[in-house]
Amino acid sequence: MQSAQLPTYICATARLARSLEAALNQAQLAAKQTQWQSPKVLTLQQWLQETTNFAMLSGEVATALFPTNTLNHFTEKLLWQEAIEQCLDKHELKICLMCRISHNRP
Repeated sequence: MQSAQLPTYICATARLARSLEAALNQAQLAAKQTQWQSPKVLTLQQWLQETTNFAMLSGEVATALFPTNTLNHFTEKLLWQEAIEQCLDKHELKICLMCRISHNRP
């Protein structure tokens, strides 16, 4: 007997994933179930990591195609901060000029 494949839910945040997982479990309890197989509830990053790992380990995709370094949460924040700072530095003159123009209006 083959069991039906459970759906995978992809959520924007870890908090949303936990909330959805709790709601799905509550629905099973409300249906008087004593046992059930929980579907996967993942963030996009978790799903991408899982899918990438599976593809590499199963040989579906050559490992050389994937970058050797990935960003963790801390390095991702640093990269965004640097990009925003560079963008602000580049456009600071335009922002200052726009402020001066708006303040000089009667």
